[in-house]
Amino acid sequence: MWVYILFAFLAGAIQIATVYALRVGFLKSFLFAIPFILLHQYLFLFNYTKAPNFIVIWFLTTAITTTLSFLVGHFIFKDVLTAYQIIGILLILAGVICMKLT
Repeated sequence: MWVYILFAFLAGAIQIATVYALRVGFLKSFLFAIPFILLHQYLFLFNYTKAPNFIVIWFLTTAITTTLSFLVGHFIFKDVLTAYQIIGILLILAGVICMKLT
């Protein structure tokens, strides 16, 4: 299970980095982003096809990507996190922990 979590984390990080690199103009064109997009899609698809349970890995991937997006936005781009978003992140993490325990 840890391999799938690691791949989901890497894929989410690559996806978020690509979006923010396009947002701030680091990648001048969408064509430069294509290799990064293909890489994170490959990692997501690897997880979806090799995981023993699709629903579990789909939830983990969504949870990790969402949490990373909030944290990157807050720490790098100084976006303001509301109380609802913080509660949402905590609920996501609690759900991941509960899934890991089962």
